[in-house]
Amino acid sequence: MAVPQVGAKNYAVGVGSSGAEGKTLALIQATGRDVTQFIDYVELSKGLTPLTYLLMKLGQTKKVRNSSFIHLEYDANPMSVQVNGPLDAEVTSTTLVLDTPQGNYIKAYDILYNPLTEEQMYVSAVASPTSCTITRGHGSSDPAAIADNSVLLIMSPTIPGGGRSQYALYTEPTLVRNYVQIARESVSLERRAMEAEAYGPDDWPRAKKAAADRLSYKMELSVLLNALNATTPVTTGGIDHWVSSNVVNAGGVLTEQTFNNWLRDIFSYNQDNPSKVLLIFGDFILGYLDAWGRDRLTQSPNDTATGIAIAEYKSSLVPGGKVKFIRHGMLSKAMDPNTANPMAGLAFAVNMDHLKLAFYGNSGQVNFRDNIQENDEDCRKGEWFADWGVYMSAERRFGKLYGVTELT
Repeated sequence: MAVPQVGAKNYAVGVGSSGAEGKTLALIQATGRDVTQFIDYVELSKGLTPLTYLLMKLGQTKKVRNSSFIHLEYDANPMSVQVNGPLDAEVTSTTLVLDTPQGNYIKAYDILYNPLTEEQMYVSAVASPTSCTITRGHGSSDPAAIADNSVLLIMSPTIPGGGRSQYALYTEPTLVRNYVQIARESVSLERRAMEAEAYGPDDWPRAKKAAADRLSYKMELSVLLNALNATTPVTTGGIDHWVSSNVVNAGGVLTEQTFNNWLRDIFSYNQDNPSKVLLIFGDFILGYLDAWGRDRLTQSPNDTATGIAIAEYKSSLVPGGKVKFIRHGMLSKAMDPNTANPMAGLAFAVNMDHLKLAFYGNSGQVNFRDNIQENDEDCRKGEWFADWGVYMSAERRFGKLYGVTELT
């Protein structure tokens, strides 16, 4: 249905505008009231704030009833353990020390396999979350020195005939607590700016949209980078605060091997639904992917459901042979990581099934409060208001790449 026009009161920004901004401003102008939500105002800026926009657009939000909220963090199904300290090749060296709490991942009768040496080891007992007793050189394999930090794969158990079943594998979930923080972004216009002919049409919709953009930018950075602070002033913990697995420091030049190893680690915890993983980085890192072979990049048109351009990078290390990524506008603007902003050398891997925006109270969204000016103020004042936080679970399904400071 065509939007009706209101003669001389048309907003200059809305007239002749295309897309969401023109429709938003025209609808406000025609009806005399605010008929749109926060996401409508920030649609044209989604290239700079793609993650926040996607979460809102896809309904990845959660209402919380307290200023702090919790979830239980479970370990992803383990397929390997990591050695904590070297072990020599002697058959009498049978106490294997593991990183905490990886002793909980294995049971008596399991077979461990060292892919570096091809040795297989039989687990005869698990003493604690940090150690187990093994029989070296199981089967026809030969005992070989085990280096510190070696990754041993967990193979099928071999249980003696007539033996009892293994004990149930269970790891105690970790209670994770995050917080909501109050965000407010004000907009104010003097009466003359809204009414005088010298200023042209009413500037309120444009000013309101600018305030929405400012808040959207700040929320996007907070989702990615916020450090948790549980005392006043409270801040919600962002992805960078929570992610501890799959974190890689490129240390300067990003090599293809480093990038592929990062992908391998991430997808080892996302085998069940790899299509939910989304990489986020800017033009600086995108330049590396371009240099490795443009035929490996697939640029897609904007997704019809979200309006976001989601591209794909081909890699044999990824289930299905490709991983989705988004070019992030804010990370692209920080093009000199050496002097301007190290954000250009950042990349995140996000599992979209395990990330939400949490909103305190019943609204479940960013709200606008209008006419909050004092009675004697000669202006109109409003503010965008959000009591919000980051709800992230299963941190092993996420990842972070940082320290890319040079482009060859």
